[in-house]
This record gives sequence, structure tokens and C-alpha cells, in this order.
Amino acid sequence: MPSQAPDLPGTSSDVAPVGALRQELQDLRERLAGAERRERQYRMLIETAQDFIFVIDSEGVVQYVNDFACQRFGKVRDELVGQHVGVLLGKTSLDRPESGPPTRSGKAAERQIGDLQRAIDGGRPVVVEAANTIGGRLYWLNTRLTPVRESDGRVRAVLGISRDITDQVLDREALKDAEERHRVLLDATMEGLMIHDAGVIIDLNQTMARLIGRSREEVIGRLLSDFVPLEDIPLVQTPEGAAVDGRYELRTTGKDGRPLVLEVTSHPFVFRGRQVRLTAALDVTDVRLAQEEVTRAQKFDSLGALAGGIAHDFNNILTAAIGNLSLAGMMVPDDSPVALHVRQAEKALTRASELTGDLLIFAKGGAGARSVAVAPQVVRDSMSFALRGTDIHLELEAPANLWPVRIDPMRLGRVLHYLAVNAVEAMPQGGRLRVACANVAVREAAPGLEPGSYVAIKVQDQGSGLAPERLSRIFEPYYTTMSPGHGLGLASSYAIVHANHGLLSVQSQVGAGTTFEILLPAADGNTGSDSRRPAAGIARSTGRVLVMDHEAFGRDIAARLLAPLGYEVAQAADGASALKAHAEAFEQGRPFDVLILDLDVPDGLDGNDIVETLLAREPAARLVASSCTRDSETLARCLRAGFRDVLAKPFRLEALSAAIQRALADVRGGEA
Repeated sequence: MPSQAPDLPGTSSDVAPVGALRQELQDLRERLAGAERRERQYRMLIETAQDFIFVIDSEGVVQYVNDFACQRFGKVRDELVGQHVGVLLGKTSLDRPESGPPTRSGKAAERQIGDLQRAIDGGRPVVVEAANTIGGRLYWLNTRLTPVRESDGRVRAVLGISRDITDQVLDREALKDAEERHRVLLDATMEGLMIHDAGVIIDLNQTMARLIGRSREEVIGRLLSDFVPLEDIPLVQTPEGAAVDGRYELRTTGKDGRPLVLEVTSHPFVFRGRQVRLTAALDVTDVRLAQEEVTRAQKFDSLGALAGGIAHDFNNILTAAIGNLSLAGMMVPDDSPVALHVRQAEKALTRASELTGDLLIFAKGGAGARSVAVAPQVVRDSMSFALRGTDIHLELEAPANLWPVRIDPMRLGRVLHYLAVNAVEAMPQGGRLRVACANVAVREAAPGLEPGSYVAIKVQDQGSGLAPERLSRIFEPYYTTMSPGHGLGLASSYAIVHANHGLLSVQSQVGAGTTFEILLPAADGNTGSDSRRPAAGIARSTGRVLVMDHEAFGRDIAARLLAPLGYEVAQAADGASALKAHAEAFEQGRPFDVLILDLDVPDGLDGNDIVETLLAREPAARLVASSCTRDSETLARCLRAGFRDVLAKPFRLEALSAAIQRALADVRGGEA
């Protein structure tokens, strides 16, 4: 059997394995070449990228930084690679506070190292934004930290890519600063500004928030109608595209209940890409109140002159009427039916004389003699009387250290009486009338009020309140919502307070009652009156009396009233005639025991004009002034001038007799 030849290299039997090996080697070379190409491409991308690219291992050691990062740090790669990550952060980190510029702080670097550790521990990408100073320049970087895992799944390093967002951040900060500046400017303006769309409030400045009495957060997103009366909505909200020209006046009530007058303009504009409306409101409340105060004062002056003239003439007529009734009453028995009619007529004419008294207060201001009064005492005395017989309970609050006020107590009582009467009309079913007194320091001048120390008297009822159109006219003469009423009570009250350098104001809301506030200047001093009460009653006597009155029927009725009492009466039409009659009586040795002198002579000399001459001629002359008013101010002025008393027109027989008795007894006139 022939022997088998062994396989030799190069024979056909091993051709196939060698070829396969060669092919594998070729494929490997191509794959390596491809990998090298891709590596060069990736390296080119990384090295030419305009981002900071770095690799940090799990121990916090820098393993790689790209050329861009090296250039920005101003270092070669060997100076960074192998160093702790702090070389990229450290003292160059910046803290970004909530407001203001960034500040250097190690805390920011600690946070960034913490972010790196978070990516390693969590195995998830972490995106952070931080500021670093690199190569002397501030960079704001948006950094993505991506964990790099080994084959065993463990995170051995972190790939970081930081993009320079400095320009975007600076632009954003500039925009934020600009918005903040605009917000400061808008909040500093005197006009309230509001942006609204389809009746919904989008934004507003602080001035508008103050006008509304709410914070911005409370208002934004609310309906415009929640803060603007429905009837005034067309002033600030018009159909889409419609223009509102000029300024409109809007009267409303602030959150504190005080009246608010706003000048309003509204127009469309584009806000955040949509057309909305901008409404501007200027608070002109103080200006309007001042204007109204001036207008009211002018109106009061004009009406006062008219009222004074009417009251003066009417008083003279009443003097004759009441005097004749007094004479008639003396001539008929008390049990006669005629006497009843006389007394009823006297009552009616007395009511008429009270009306003329109100007219004169309104006309002349009604300041009265500014004696010192204690407000709580006057409140109790005046208001309790007016509330008598009603179901209204008076609640009075006053501190123990309440300052006294310098005003005629009678005048203050008259004001409080009218306010109590107003409350009775406002609360027909009864209720609570709260009166609160307080010391007030006014530091800045206000319409009708100078800076200084004042006493405030607030009178608050529980009535149904007044509508704005009625409230605006409440102090007008002859405007009244009461029945019966002549419409002079509140007008006179206003005149009295105004004449005493105070202020009477009112606030009211329908359904919420009405509050009157009186502010009167405070004063130091003692309360009480120095004068004595006048004597009363009718007394027969003897003596010579000179009656000077510019009205003939006034002189005549005085003479006819005095004659039955035993007096001899002479008459004079004016001051000149009175001086002549007085001189003649002296020459004849029959001087007058009492001289009654008219203070209201329209043409010629009146009692004030001749009092000095009469007293120079006869220092002991007993002079009685006759006037349409007998208030504390008139009385005090006449007593200082030398008169013994003031006889108010129209006068009844009792008042005329009492004035002469006091003069003959050398007793000064008492309280007005």
C-alpha cells in the first residue's frame, strides 16, 4: 500500500484559510482607518467648537479640555488636564443673587461641583446655568453634564459642554432692568394707569392701586365693573376700536368711604401683541373740593346778602305785628276767646322770627362770640333735647383729655341740634345716633381748613343714606329732603362752622347711613359765661325813654308798648335826630333815663356811630342797642362799646320791659 504524502505549505489544501485571514486583516485595517477618520472628525468638531468642552472623572480630575476652553482660560492643555475641577471654577465663580449684580463667592463654585457630583451619582444629565470669570471676562454659561459609563455600567466620568449665553443673559437682564425702570416711572407718576381687555384688568400701576384701595395682586384678573360704577363704565371701556377723546370726570367712593373725583382718559393700544385699552385716572378730589368750597362760599355770599336784606325787612314787619299782638293781649281778658287767638298768632309769629334768625345766621356767618365751650356738654344738652320722644339712642364717645373749642356754645348747640333733627328724619323707625369726639392735628392746609389743632365731632346715623346728587346739594339754602322743613338748618350750620374757622363735611352711602364731621379750632381757657341772666317779666315804672328806629312803625309800636307801663317816650328816625333830641333834653334839664338805639340804619347814622358821642356827653347814659340779632358776638361787642344790653327784633313787650329794667338797674345784659 503506497504511503500518503504529507500536506506542504502552499499546497491547495490551505489556500482557503489563508485567504479568509487576509480578508479579515483587510477589513480590520479598513475599520481602523474608518475609526481614525471618525476620530479625526470628532476631534475636529470638538476642537473647532465654540463651546467649552471638558471631561471630568469621578474623582473630580480634569481629563480633557478642548482648544476653545484652553484659549479662553489662556492656558495650554497640560496646565489644565490632571488638575482638580476647581481650576475651572474656584474663586472665579460668581453668585447670582435675586437682585443686583453678581458677586464673587465660593458658594457658587461649591454648587457647581455639587451639580457635577449629582450627575455622577444620579447617572442622569444635569443642566445648570452659572456665571464664571474666565480669562478676566465674565461668562454666563449654560452647561450640560452628561454621565459617561464604562462597560460595567458604572459612571467613570462626566462630559461637560458649556455654551456661552452671556449675550442672551445680558439682553434678558437689560430687558428686565428696562421693565423695572418703566415700572418705577409708572408707579411714581401721579396718574393711575390701568390696562384692561374686554372688561378684565390685565395690569395697573401702584398709583391706580392706591386709588382703588387694593393691591395689584387683588386687582389683576378682576372685572373692571368690580371697581368702576356700571354707569361710568362707558368712560373707560368703549366698543373695540372706538376712541375716547378728552377727559371725563368720574365720581366714585374710595375703599375708606370718602368721595373720590377722578379725571379719566381711555384709549386703545397694542400690548403684548393684542389690542387692549389703557385708562389713565388723575385724582382731582382736593382740587374739586377746593373749587366747590369757593363756589359754595361765593354762593353763600350772594344768597347771604339777599337773605340778610329779606330778614332785616321781615324783622321790622314782625316787630310791628308782634308788638301790636302784645298790645292786643293786654287789652283782652285771659279767658276771652280773642286772647286764645292772640296767643296762637304770637306763636306763629315767634316761629317766623326763628326763621328770620336762621336767615340772619346764614347771611352774617353766625360766628358769635368765640367763648370757650366743652363739646361733650354741648352735645348732650343740644342733641338730647332734639331726640326727646323718639326711639333714637344717643351714644357719645369723648376722651377725658378732649380739648375745649373756641366757639359760642349757643351756636355750636344750634349746629348739633340741626344735625340731631336731620338724624330723626333719616331714622323714622329709630336706631342709634353715634357721636364721637376726638382731638385732631391738621398738619397740612386743606380746602377751607388751615393747619392747627382741632376738635372733631363725628355724628353718624343709621339711616338709609343719600344718593350722590342729593349729597352734593345738602348744604344749599332752601334745599331740603325733610317734611316739614325750610331748608336752612344745614345751610346755617355750615355758615356757623365756617365763620368759626372750622369745617363741616358730610359722607353718605345709600343703605349705609350718613356721617357729618365738624372740625373746630381747639382753644385753651375756662368754660362758662361771665354774663348774668337777664331779668324777665313786665314791670310798670316811670322815666323818659328815647326810641331811635329808622322804621316809623318800629318807633311807634315801641312807644305804644311802653306808654301803658308808665314811660314817657320820645322818638328819633336816625342817629343825627337822636343826638339832637339827647342834647335838647340835656339843655332842658330833663335827660332821658334810657336810650334805645337802632344798629341797623341803612341810610344815616346808626347806634354804633353815635354811642361814643353820647357817652362823652353823658358818661352815665343808659344805652340799649336794638338789632335784628342778639347773639353772643353782638352782645359782647355792644357791651364793650358802652351799651347796657341788646334788644333783639322783633321784640315782645316782656323783652322790651326787661331790657329797660336792666338798664335802669345798671345791670349789664345777660346771655344771648
